Amino acid sequence: MLRADVVEGFQKAGIPRRYKAGEPVVLANEPSTGMYLILKGEVRVIIRDAQGQEITVATMHAGQTMGEISLLLDQPHSATVIAQTEVEALLLTQSRLRDLREADPQLAMQLYEILAFTLASHIMDQNRTLAGLRRELDLVQKRLDERKEVFSYF
Repeated sequence: MLRADVVEGFQKAGIPRRYKAGEPVVLANEPSTGMYLILKGEVRVIIRDAQGQEITVATMHAGQTMGEISLLLDQPHSATVIAQTEVEALLLTQSRLRDLREADPQLAMQLYEILAFTLASHIMDQNRTLAGLRRELDLVQKRLDERKEVFSYF
């Protein structure tokens, strides 16, 4: 959860946005709109696998941010985000963040700290997920090796 002073700063620099349930907030591969702070509601973050199947990778709620990578790198969004409920959010664009760096460097620094913390948290989550998948893959490989031994007599 973001500190009250950071939320207040986000409110100064952010552009209010509203989305109805089912409405896209951002679309994968579309140009960056910036970083969002969810004030109210819930969104679903979706990616497509190699076969084109949708995979929900996260559900986000009030107090959470999204779009950090797109904001920092000015790259297209890596995922589609759909409002699950009515959503109220604040959008922080690159130009607004640039203006904030000049107008209130201390607040801009706090927002950058939030970006760093959020991105580090995402990396830690991904590392845990990858470690779990690695364990599962090792178990599958072990079972295959055991079966191969059974069938190697024929």
